[in-house]
Amino acid sequence: GYSPLHWAARRQDKASLEILLEAGARVDTRNLNGRTALHFSAQRGHLDVVKRLLAAGSDVGASDVNGRTPLHLAV
Repeated sequence: GYSPLHWAARRQDKASLEILLEAGARVDTRNLNGRTALHFSAQRGHLDVVKRLLAAGSDVGASDVNGRTPLHLAV
C-alpha cells in the first residue's frame, strides 16, 4: 500500500509533504512494488517535490521491484 508520504508526493501536496517530513516520516518507505515517494514525484515531473525529498535524504538510486530508480522514471 501507499504511505501518507506516497500520497502527498503523488498529488504534489507540498503542504502535507512538509508536515509529514517535519513529523519524521521516513522518506524511503517503499510500497508493495518497491517504490518510494521519490519514484512517484519523479515519474509525474513534480520538480518541487523531488527537490524537497532529495533535501530530506531520499535515495535517488533506490530501485523498485523491476530495477527502476526514480531517475529511470523521470525520463
